[in-house]
Amino acid sequence: MSINARGFIKSFRRTEARIRKKKSAKISQELREVLDKIRQALTRNPDIAPSTKVIARRKKARRGELAASVTITSKKQKETSEKTKLSGEEEIENPPPAEKSKPKEKPIVIRRIHIKKLGVSVGIISLGENGHETMREDNQILVNQDHPLYKKFCNDKSLFSLHLLRLITQEIVLMKKFHLPAFDAFEIQSKLLKDALV
Repeated sequence: MSINARGFIKSFRRTEARIRKKKSAKISQELREVLDKIRQALTRNPDIAPSTKVIARRKKARRGELAASVTITSKKQKETSEKTKLSGEEEIENPPPAEKSKPKEKPIVIRRIHIKKLGVSVGIISLGENGHETMREDNQILVNQDHPLYKKFCNDKSLFSLHLLRLITQEIVLMKKFHLPAFDAFEIQSKLLKDALV
């Protein structure tokens, strides 16, 4: 590789890093503004904010479900291995059960809302074009930056702000009550959006 080509590649990488840093700073600023609006809406409506007890209960239930599924699958594996041994066939190992897919990358930007005992983190992450718009793990909301709607709205500040408001309020409502009729969930989200924007 010639000296000019190396210099060009280094210059290109530096420029690319600067652009990435600028873009993440812009996203971070927009996310901060959106979360401030949501914080104000949640302080006006304390009954809507998901309690830490609910989140802790869900974590505990999820751990219990995971432990139960592990014991059930290990019992099934023992039974199938005994049956294959008895029938004289070769023993075939079963693959471990697939867990819920977790993001492999770190979020580009993470911001947090703190109200009383509630803490919700919101991150922007790459989940692929075919991935969900958002992903929620306990009290962390991850927004997919590769989703077509995100890409369409990220260039216009007002549309991007509304898009983030919609996604984050949607997930907060789902954190509040897991088994909520759709009509009620939309009403609560509408109330949060109205209080955040007006």
